[in-house]
Amino acid sequence: MDQSVAKTGDGPVHRARALLQGGRADLALAGLLPVLQQNADDPAALDCAAMCYWRLGDGTTALALMRVVTDGWPTLAAAWSKRAAMAAGIGDGALAERCLLQALRLTPQSVAVLAALNRVAPFSLNGALTRRLKSQLKDRSLSRADRVMALNALGRIEERAGRHAQAFRRFAAAKAAGDGQYDADATDRRVSAQCARPAVAAGQGGPKVIFVTGMPRSGTTLVESVFDRHPQVTSVGESHALTRARQQAAGGSPQQGRDAYLGTLGLPGHGAERVLVDKMPLNLLDLDFARRILPEARFLFLQRHPLDVGLSCFCTNFHEGNGFSHRLEWIGHLTRAVYRSAEDHEAKLGAAFRRQSYRALVNRPEREIRAMLDHAGLDFHADCLSPEAAQGPARTASLYQVREAINRRGLDKWRAYKAQLTPLVETLGAGWIADWEAADAALTG
Repeated sequence: MDQSVAKTGDGPVHRARALLQGGRADLALAGLLPVLQQNADDPAALDCAAMCYWRLGDGTTALALMRVVTDGWPTLAAAWSKRAAMAAGIGDGALAERCLLQALRLTPQSVAVLAALNRVAPFSLNGALTRRLKSQLKDRSLSRADRVMALNALGRIEERAGRHAQAFRRFAAAKAAGDGQYDADATDRRVSAQCARPAVAAGQGGPKVIFVTGMPRSGTTLVESVFDRHPQVTSVGESHALTRARQQAAGGSPQQGRDAYLGTLGLPGHGAERVLVDKMPLNLLDLDFARRILPEARFLFLQRHPLDVGLSCFCTNFHEGNGFSHRLEWIGHLTRAVYRSAEDHEAKLGAAFRRQSYRALVNRPEREIRAMLDHAGLDFHADCLSPEAAQGPARTASLYQVREAINRRGLDKWRAYKAQLTPLVETLGAGWIADWEAADAALTG
């Protein structure tokens, strides 16, 4: 979704893209609209405006603008790919496939297009497109990013064919080809500092925000989609606003922190008229700051089987961040640190903090959804039972799963990879895993 249809130098489109990168789609769009009013035939400006609307949650307008680009400049393969990604993000798999096939006609050897097409129209194990992906790996000039995408896509093809050992080798090769870094000592210091801080006293003031946290790939996107179906809720997606506010307002007053948080979201002056959902999983490590600046906030911690989470992290080609996912030992270390942080927050935040079992949610969705809504101070709404019908764009690594009805397919996938996950089991500790399973069973009921 970050490909551009044209280079733009230092003009208004360039400035708009810089604002987008900084999380200010609202300001970027405000600067672009005068440009488009003067010249509606600028594909770069149309492309950038589409991304602004996408980031602001208006997938319909974003997709309409990308159609203008592909209709007007049909040889721009990047525009077809972006239109496909947006179509997939709003759940239109058929349109996504048509756009990707057009992009592939224009760029037959594009690994990025092949990998994306494999997600919306899965390749067969011995099909022509699978062979094309394999042939690309023989090209020594292939970029690191393309090599990672090709290996990960081939892993998914092997997995669908039931060839789990071969699939894991592909996933491991993809991670080895990437550039992941993780500082375990820094993580330990951060969690220890959190645990040493006193509890923040409960208070009043500011808007209601629901922070949905946990390990990446633990079910946070599903919960966000559940809340997003409620008429009183607005999701801000996976935003870095809380971290940026903490950095900007260090040592300042709660009001300064609140202003920094809402300003980063592009919602200055936001009151209590709507409930916000902030779904950045590792915001968990900043929840004491969130409690200080947003006394009315509520906190959800998603827990999914740590081996399922670890497997999913290892097999996912994250396009940015999540360097911990490149080694099973790193995943295990972060998992233990995350649960240590969660236990501390649970003790300090009291009734504002809720553990949510992923297994319980998919086994008994209505019961758990009612409980989550009640925790957030929201009345039950039947639309929350069908998160797959959400109209807003999906932008996370769970893009394709979130367009499915709540199901149990994400449970116990790790069992097919038990032998390969030995380093993760050893890092977590067999006893710790057994204790986790017992605690989760108590939540499942």
